[in-house]
Amino acid sequence: GGSCAIKYAENESVKPKAVFAIDPPLDFERFYNSAKRDIRLSKDRQANEENIYIIDRLEKETGGNPSTHLAEYYKISPYSFSDTVQTEIKKLSTIPLRVYTEPDINWWLKERGADFTSINATECSAMINELNKLGNEDAVLIVTQNNSYRKPDNRRHPHSWSIVDNAELIKWLLKQP
Repeated sequence: GGSCAIKYAENESVKPKAVFAIDPPLDFERFYNSAKRDIRLSKDRQANEENIYIIDRLEKETGGNPSTHLAEYYKISPYSFSDTVQTEIKKLSTIPLRVYTEPDINWWLKERGADFTSINATECSAMINELNKLGNEDAVLIVTQNNSYRKPDNRRHPHSWSIVDNAELIKWLLKQP
């Protein structure tokens, strides 16, 4: 959802007044390579079905992998760490943007055997940092702690919509000119 919202703001002629995203994957080159690495490092070579899906879907959408079709990965990614000309994010230089993340690395290590290369927090912070350097002072990273519980059973999971303070987000959205 969040990746699509940001891509919409980048590419559509009718611009939103503001955009928010909750722990979105932003750099699909990183996402692809991370999925490949996760499969390589998986216990007993049992690949996570989600990683297999991600790789297949990205190869279908781009016509290949990042080594052979990098320009296509730049095109579909809201943000690309390796895109030194910042092609896509320059389009966000005047749009208020909030990105929420809860990078509970200890949870990821223990529960999923994942590290920072497998989570979205790094590219979320990198994109906000680059937007700030491009002059967008309304691009903000909101990092939460201990807010991530999935409904309906309140299971802990840092990649959850519950990291957002809904009332505060609505107040921010309504304040946008």
